[in-house]
This record gives sequence, structure tokens and C-alpha cells, in this order.
Amino acid sequence: ALLYSLAISLLVYREFKLSELMGMLIRTARLTGMVMMLLAFATVIAWFLTINMVPQTLVRQVQAITQEPFLLLLIVAALLLLVGFVMDLTPAMVIMAPMLAPIVTSVGVDAAYFGVLMAFILGIGLLTPPVGTCLYVGCGVGKVSMESLVKAMLPYYAALLVVLVLLIAFPSIVTWLPDLTAVRGN
Repeated sequence: ALLYSLAISLLVYREFKLSELMGMLIRTARLTGMVMMLLAFATVIAWFLTINMVPQTLVRQVQAITQEPFLLLLIVAALLLLVGFVMDLTPAMVIMAPMLAPIVTSVGVDAAYFGVLMAFILGIGLLTPPVGTCLYVGCGVGKVSMESLVKAMLPYYAALLVVLVLLIAFPSIVTWLPDLTAVRGN
């Protein structure tokens, strides 16, 4: 795909010169390096938490509070929303998944369902300040202030929260297709 894009840009559209390629490669390498450093640090934190048995301790503490899957998922969703506000999606997944997966699976929540739910919740964080990576991109592309974009996003935040509650209340919204294919595969 890269070579195809490069060929089309050079030969058909003639939008950049071959002399610009080295600068693009350097910028790409820097950006990739930053992302990899984030992932490396997140992996170290997740490893540290796992070695110190934080997930097991959390399982015991949360089980003391509730065994009800719906209530537990609401608590976990609130926690993940808070994490999503201050941390980008990928490091949050790497750090939080090993801690939260044992908790939710201990009360019978399907692991695949929880993975989808977790990605959805942390994805909301990409659209919310202060970290909101997608907000910064939107501000840059649309040449608008963060404040005006967040105000415009308020109805969408409400819709996302409604969808979140529906996903928690009705897990079959997420699992119906895998369940269907599992039945047909037998």
C-alpha cells in the first residue's frame, strides 16, 4: 500500500517530490518511535501491576462490593471513562485489560464482549478533553477552538453514553453475531 501510494503521488498527482521523501520518512520514524515508547511504558506498568498481584487484589475487593454483572459493568465503565479522559486508548488498554478482565470474567461476563465494551468506552476518551486525540485532530483540520468543538460534540457525547448503557444492559447487541456463527459452526 505504501509503495502504491508513493507511486501514485509521484507519477499521477505529482504532489510531492522525491527529495521530500527523506523528511517524510524521518517524521514517520519519530512518530512511530513515540507510539512505541508509549506502548513500552504501558507494558512495563501492566507487568508491574500483574507481578504485584493487583488484578487479584482488585477481584477480591470488587467481589466484596457486588457479584451482579450489570452493576459491576457500570462501575468498570465509569472507571474506564475516567481513564479514557486522561490516557490515550492504546496505553489504557494495555494497562487496564489485565486488571479488569479477571474481575468481569469472575462474575460470568464474556471476555470477548468485555473487550468490545472496553474498546468502545476508551474510544469515547479519544473524543473527550483533556487528552482527546481526535479532538485535537478535529481542531486542526477544522481550524476551530477546542471549546467550540467540545460544545458541538455535546449531543454526540450524550448519544455515546446512551449506547454505552444499552451495550451494558443488553450484551447480546455485541455477541449476537459471534453466537450466530458459533451455532452454525457446530
